[in-house]
Amino acid sequence: MSNFQKVEQDLASAILQMRDDQLMTLLRGQIADQKLSSVVQRLNSSVLDGTPKESEQARDALGRLGFI
Repeated sequence: MSNFQKVEQDLASAILQMRDDQLMTLLRGQIADQKLSSVVQRLNSSVLDGTPKESEQARDALGRLGFI
């Protein structure tokens, strides 16, 4: 697994494991810093290019964020 794949998997896992209040804090911060689109882009890349497990986790994370 490359370092990039590890980061993508960790991102999805982190989003899925966050409490609702933590997720809201993350979203507010990413929106304020204009970085939310890069998070969504990274998750989309994992959906398309990741292993089946990575793809599923990324899809679930996007769903939790309200994008699916």
